[in-house]
Amino acid sequence: MKPAPFRYHRPGSLAEALSLLSKLDDAKLIAGGQSLAPMMNMRLVTPAELIDLSEIAGLDKIVEADGFIEVGALARHHQVASSAVIKQHCPLVAVAAATIGHYAIRTRGTLGGSLAHADPAAQLPLVAATLAAEIVLAGPRGERRIAARDFFVSLMATALEPSEMIVAARFPKSPPGERHAYLQFSR
Repeated sequence: MKPAPFRYHRPGSLAEALSLLSKLDDAKLIAGGQSLAPMMNMRLVTPAELIDLSEIAGLDKIVEADGFIEVGALARHHQVASSAVIKQHCPLVAVAAATIGHYAIRTRGTLGGSLAHADPAAQLPLVAATLAAEIVLAGPRGERRIAARDFFVSLMATALEPSEMIVAARFPKSPPGERHAYLQFSR
């Protein structure tokens, strides 16, 4: 099956993306498309407008700041899994990201997409809530931060407003001596 018709937009900046998001009705954001594209192909989601974030510079950064590791929304799962900074300061995040799908999924899927879809079977929403991460959102009223446990409202539902987008997640650095384990069971 193929997706329903939609209009495609490719903003070059965060400001342009937010402007489109606030002006367009029935718009969805896409960067990696690992969750959204299959849903569109099965016509479970049929947006009239598709805003491609993949060309926005700077939203894939991984930086150390204020006792946190800030991971940009466009950071690919492979980038998160292989980041030396994340492995050192938030190893649970790296381990979980390394278990997402297969290699092709990890090289295209993004942290922001995983968090925005809030799929209960996804690794990163669980890890974000467990580690008391903050989700950084941008919208017409500026930037706001929300605790991951408050961001995930229900299955596949978040506190994200229609005119907002995720720009980053801030994971607290693990204190020295703290240990985590991540096990995934499947059949």
